[in-house]
Amino acid sequence: MKKYFFLMLFITMGLTTLAQTNTTFTRTADEFWRMEQLKDGTLTKNHTTIAGNPYLNKEFQDGKLISKYNLTFPVIPLRYNIYTDNIEYKSPKNKIFALNGHEKIKGFTIDDTTFLFSPYFKKKDKLSSGYFQVLVSGKTTGLLKYTVYLLEAQSERPYKPAKPERFSKMIKSFYIKIGDKPAVFVSRQKEVLQLFPKQKSQLSHFFKKENIHIQRQPDFVKLIKYINTLTSSTNGNK
Repeated sequence: MKKYFFLMLFITMGLTTLAQTNTTFTRTADEFWRMEQLKDGTLTKNHTTIAGNPYLNKEFQDGKLISKYNLTFPVIPLRYNIYTDNIEYKSPKNKIFALNGHEKIKGFTIDDTTFLFSPYFKKKDKLSSGYFQVLVSGKTTGLLKYTVYLLEAQSERPYKPAKPERFSKMIKSFYIKIGDKPAVFVSRQKEVLQLFPKQKSQLSHFFKKENIHIQRQPDFVKLIKYINTLTSSTNGNK
């Protein structure tokens, strides 16, 4: 229980509070969340009345948060909300919270799946941050970004019935992250070659030989693994 409390304390109040505290805490994790009103977390909105699914998996699964400060966290019930792009936690009293401590948490794992919180270029010159599933680790990381949109309700039209407010189908996008740089969306061969000008000839040959289609996940994984063999001793980006 003590480890469980310190996890919640770390997320909600940050490292400075931990350093300043010398007293013995008696409140449970659930009491702390409720009484402190989640300074870095918020009660989630109820999406059950909206058609469709905003989650990667609706059910909570045992998972672990990954600290930026090499702290060890216990296993807790987590799920990933694609629409809000956030981790959700279910408290012992079955309340659901969104964990917002991105400055302290760099990702999470559920089973053998790892998610990384990373900056990325949402558009060519617009920097954002969000969660990505790690497909391939290495000097060059292959990432998968899930996206779900909330679609507006549509009134009845000739030959078309009315549609309620609903979540869209899940969309998958592939990103490349070089070292600690922001992740970059890729969907075409040209975009990959621009990221690795020193390996342009070898990569062009690999695309042709292996008939690589970036938007197919097995092909994307194969490509990133190959890139890591090329860039293991050289810097592949500009």
